[in-house]
Amino acid sequence: MRERVHARCGCGFSQERETAVSAASSASSGARPFALSTSRRHYERDRPFDVVHLGLDWVLDIDEKSLSGSAELTLERRDPEARFIELDAIAFELGKVQVDGKTVRPEYDGHVLRVPIAEKLAHAKVTVNYTVRPRRGMYFLGPDEH
Repeated sequence: MRERVHARCGCGFSQERETAVSAASSASSGARPFALSTSRRHYERDRPFDVVHLGLDWVLDIDEKSLSGSAELTLERRDPEARFIELDAIAFELGKVQVDGKTVRPEYDGHVLRVPIAEKLAHAKVTVNYTVRPRRGMYFLGPDEH
């Protein structure tokens, strides 16, 4: 049954192909099956805070192919010595950034947003207002002849 379904869908699946792929992957232990040979390894950064809740409030601008809004993160401290939380924020136009309702001055290099968190806070609510034109992950596709 599986062969018949995949033969019709055109995805190129076949039992012989599945066997060859599994044999090749087991022969090359430690290989990274979805990485290009030129790709650098990326390791997860430390997590000094747990994200307990994430709320997003977005407004899409289809004509401008952008979105603006806010992200509200409820955090719980894991590392008592942590002074910042680092958030991925590639090519954002930042608005107001707040911690527990108070405006703070984050560090931002165009890739990572470092929001200061007072060491006395065991829990914090971080709100980031921003506008962005996504380059990956979200695509704005207009109508075409199809």
